Amino acid sequence: MTMIMARCSFSSLEAIHFQRMRYCVLAIIALFAVPLSAQTPAGQQVAPAPEGAKTQLPSPIKVIVNEKPVAFEGQGPKEVKGRVLVPLRAIFEALGAYVEYDSVFRKVTASVGADEVSVTIGERIATHNGVQMVIDVAPEVANGKTLVPLRFIAESLGAKVDYDDKTRTITISTKDTPPEP
Repeated sequence: MTMIMARCSFSSLEAIHFQRMRYCVLAIIALFAVPLSAQTPAGQQVAPAPEGAKTQLPSPIKVIVNEKPVAFEGQGPKEVKGRVLVPLRAIFEALGAYVEYDSVFRKVTASVGADEVSVTIGERIATHNGVQMVIDVAPEVANGKTLVPLRFIAESLGAKVDYDDKTRTITISTKDTPPEP
């Protein structure tokens, strides 16, 4: 804009008008520069957290299989679209499952007794005992770990799954072990 001003000859009245327009544009930009995170989807203002206050993150999700806590190394359980994904190695070992991984097709197959379940990373189509079905959330890779939907996998392998929302604890019981009292 300054190059255009240098080439054009403005009268003093036009220059004043141009300067006022410039201030108006800057004022409008400043009004829209309010952080969008300070508003709810309905457009209501949200009071900012007091300075120095810590934002409370949800507590980590705990998984218990047959009354024993499952330890996850590196990547823990993760909530995606209301479903819990867990690193497959830890959960399959806890369930006593035999696991195969096809690196070409990125397909994981697990079996316990006569029950078999297969999932493919990034795909919502899964197979349970030869029957294809659509699952809510696709398996994914995070921090070098393959994460699978916990409830689908556990129930497909014959386990009972309960979730305590208050403590964010998932309790899994297999047929061989009685559930917690």
